[in-house]
Amino acid sequence: MSRPSQPQNKPDTLPIHTDLDEESEEQLDELLGSIVLTMALWEEPLVTALGEEAQDLAGHLIDLDIYFEDHALLELYSALVFTDDTQPPLSSVNHIADTLARHVEKGIYLGEIAEEEETGAPIFIFHNRKDREVLLILADGWEVDTWDTLPSNA
Repeated sequence: MSRPSQPQNKPDTLPIHTDLDEESEEQLDELLGSIVLTMALWEEPLVTALGEEAQDLAGHLIDLDIYFEDHALLELYSALVFTDDTQPPLSSVNHIADTLARHVEKGIYLGEIAEEEETGAPIFIFHNRKDREVLLILADGWEVDTWDTLPSNA
């Protein structure tokens, strides 16, 4: 699974992690095993709003917030969603939203965090508690925070 080439001029002013280093890996490792309560897609990915989205990724890239049971919040930017590591990323915001909702309804948790071979970007691997189905999300940027209130669509 790899990501097609993307613009590399990321703004320096945004407090978003874009490289896996020891500190960010430790922070992400604390999320392992956490149960997902809901996921909320942003209306427009940040890279699209900034006018930087690569044309070959149009319709595939999303930004989303993942709300965990322990009040952790994982914000993912320029993310691609896969249901199989041998298939291309999901496309169409509606299809992606439906797929994410279906997985959350079944009950998923963050089972693993891998590193994409070519870019070093994290791959968040969510496991289903009821069957062997997995959900993979490859993100160019992320931030870990906490939440007080779930979004209204949760």
